[in-house]
Amino acid sequence: MIDRILSVGCSFSALRPANDIKTCIGHEFSKHYGLPVDVVAWAGNGNRRINIDTQLYFENRPEKKQSTFAVIQWSTPVRRDFPAIRYGYSDELKPIFWKSWKSHKEREARYINDRAWDLDMDQPLVELENLISLQNYFKLNKIAYVMYFGLDPEIHTAIPQIQTLLKQVDKDRIFRYNTHHMEWCIKNKHTCTDQDPHPNEQGVELWSKEMFSWIEENKFFDTIS
Repeated sequence: MIDRILSVGCSFSALRPANDIKTCIGHEFSKHYGLPVDVVAWAGNGNRRINIDTQLYFENRPEKKQSTFAVIQWSTPVRRDFPAIRYGYSDELKPIFWKSWKSHKEREARYINDRAWDLDMDQPLVELENLISLQNYFKLNKIAYVMYFGLDPEIHTAIPQIQTLLKQVDKDRIFRYNTHHMEWCIKNKHTCTDQDPHPNEQGVELWSKEMFSWIEENKFFDTIS
């Protein structure tokens, strides 16, 4: 029986007090289902951190694997995570201190030109290697979960190798597979400001509400992956 929610993501899953945003996806799930929630959301981090921190969460708490419902919000493959040294750092929910760099074409022109780095291929590869890794971890361990894209996953491409890898993805467990939360917020005018595309409170609440309907219609909350 599910008795806890785990919400993992980047700033699109975090509280944003600087913008006076007093809720987040995890808190909305907690209110809707009347269950405690662990929110593991770091601003600016990418999908490697989301994948590894989620697996560490469950491996450090194996007794919670069949009683926790995981809600995974994927970041952007542009963000490349690495563990950083920070002496004295300790956080039960964030056992690794992560930093990130961004692999934009404009910033990486030297490597693209000198080393023939194909970012059009590499960005979706980064997204998929983390998504498939975590998806398969959930299925292997019989953990109930859903996923969605907070930012552009860059996987909607005609590159043949990416299309081949996409066959492994369980799209049924990805809410609104063909869009992402930021795109939806911009389209529906639920951003913090015109310059800040993060969801405002309504953007969090409405997105969550529609996720609940989708989850309950498909009985994802009651079934393992």
